[in-house]
Amino acid sequence: SPPRAAAQPPSRRRAAFREVLAAFSDKAKGGDALARYENMDWSATGSDGTHLEIFCNPNMAADAFSANALVTVQSAAVRVVVEVRLSDLKSDLEAYAQVLKQQ
Repeated sequence: SPPRAAAQPPSRRRAAFREVLAAFSDKAKGGDALARYENMDWSATGSDGTHLEIFCNPNMAADAFSANALVTVQSAAVRVVVEVRLSDLKSDLEAYAQVLKQQ
């Protein structure tokens, strides 16, 4: 699918991670077994037109450490979709943000 017109800023990415992690926290505390939690669906488009999207369905995993996220990177030339651990993705994005701040 083509990139979305409106991109979400990094602060929305952090908020999206907080929301999905709160869902896992609720599940761990014995929340309603029939509860359906909101998906995390974050996207951004860079100035060069490269599109990044992160999707995670918290209903598909028991906890945040076993949850996976789909990451899509799309440019005019290529589209790559990978599945990664949510916890690894969060720490990698935080480390990358720190590198960008130092530049």
